[in-house]
Amino acid sequence: MSFLTHIFSRRLPLGLVLLAFLGWLGGCTSASPPTLLREEPRELAWSPERVRQHIETLDGADMEGRQTATRGFGRAAAYVAGRLRGMGIQPVLQGEYRWQYAAMIRRANRLDLRVIDPDTTRWLPGRDMLITDIPQRWRASGQGLSIPGADFLRWRDGAQASWSEEARWRFEVDVVEEVTTAPMHVMGYLAGADPLLRDSLVVLVAPLDGFGLQREQSWTDGRDLSLPAAVVLEATRRLTTMQRQWAFLPHSTMIVFISGTWDACQGGEALLRHLPWDKEAVLGIHVVRMAADERCDWPRLVSGQADLDIPVTLWPVYSPFDPEAGFGFGPWRPRSMVLRDEATTLAVDEALRVARGLMEAIR
Repeated sequence: MSFLTHIFSRRLPLGLVLLAFLGWLGGCTSASPPTLLREEPRELAWSPERVRQHIETLDGADMEGRQTATRGFGRAAAYVAGRLRGMGIQPVLQGEYRWQYAAMIRRANRLDLRVIDPDTTRWLPGRDMLITDIPQRWRASGQGLSIPGADFLRWRDGAQASWSEEARWRFEVDVVEEVTTAPMHVMGYLAGADPLLRDSLVVLVAPLDGFGLQREQSWTDGRDLSLPAAVVLEATRRLTTMQRQWAFLPHSTMIVFISGTWDACQGGEALLRHLPWDKEAVLGIHVVRMAADERCDWPRLVSGQADLDIPVTLWPVYSPFDPEAGFGFGPWRPRSMVLRDEATTLAVDEALRVARGLMEAIR
């Protein structure tokens, strides 16, 4: 006979029956484990798979180095904008994440480089030499081993071994194809949860541009890898999930994937000069960049352009490569090497390490 059957069969007063029933019910519930009202969402977990996808895409051959104002950067911008849209990040413009800033850039897409030396040898870019900058047009002639004004060239080890002090040479670089366009950033923001504090802003910045020529193999010296962009994408995904589930950030967060860092950092200056937010409400700026990338002096840019005392935190991301490339061009190596299994695994681990630190700092 069950407990309840025994109680009702005794014909006890109704009040005692109710007290007995409530006591039995309380004993049952106290013995059961508490039920969580809301479980932690699966998408909150850090995702090495997503980070790997970002790196493999942004450093892939289709992006052609992501040079500002080239079609490769346009493809990278479209990819990042699509990720932000999928996360539910609000675009900085109505329906558009890509924000063009007022700076016209002339960009060489194809170059014709000719080297005429004593033996009329044909020197091939990418095999005998590496073009590490993109001159609009360049002519030089001279004698000897040194080539004044050719800082944009890196020679393979031994390429000049046959030259002598008496050798005469002539270099010619012509732009076969170029484009003049307004560069862009990719931007969005995550609204804060507190109505009184959501006008305050934290800014996350990562460079999206790199170095490369269209239709040519892209080389990198480690300063323009896509790891910082992967860090901010993964941190933004977690921030969005946590904000949607628990509304834990009282302030708003702006996410910026910047261009123009290879063009005297004019992209950073344009961002700070025309920041689409009240600058006095900016709580801090977090810049994620490769550890070897020192092209933009962000503390100086902020103090000079924002004209306010805004804290700047730099988050260095370390390259998965050894300091010595072993390819004869110093630290430069084919960008495809970042996609090798061992290097990509190291890159993913490093990106997740920085993303965790960034999350803790802005919570």
